[in-house]
Amino acid sequence: HNNSSAPIERMRISSDGNVGIGTNDPAHTLDVTGTIRAYASGSGNAWLYTQNDSKVYLTGIRGSSAHAYSIYDLTADVSRFRVNSDGGIAIGENNNGYAGQILSIKAGTGDNVLYGESSDSKCILSLRDNSSTVNIGYGALANAHVFFQDGAEIARFSTGSGDKYSY
Repeated sequence: HNNSSAPIERMRISSDGNVGIGTNDPAHTLDVTGTIRAYASGSGNAWLYTQNDSKVYLTGIRGSSAHAYSIYDLTADVSRFRVNSDGGIAIGENNNGYAGQILSIKAGTGDNVLYGESSDSKCILSLRDNSSTVNIGYGALANAHVFFQDGAEIARFSTGSGDKYSY
């Protein structure tokens, strides 16, 4: 009830057993519309348990006194993604990153540490420092390894005989 007036529906269990919070037409076993907050009091940890297609997914966020937060795969008890107190991001199994490092990627036993793909005709990684006026890029273009300076191709490695540096 709201101020002793007519009742207001806040939760519904539908005839098929679905539970809705914030919705009067739940389409799933638990259908929540709005903000969800769950945590263990005082621990800084939050956990989410879901089951889909007979698989159990258990993920969580663990906070620490150093103000670093990790997304955990609790089924394997390993951190998969971490945001450190300095803003650095560490991706990969139990990767804590390093102080002052913006992005750290750890592939574990995989050979590809970083993979990129573009639906465009080029897939380029560009870098420069804050005192530079030139972007240096490296990427893939038509099965060739290509180096760029401010978007202009400056070197190419491939199997084609007409390329700048063929092999």
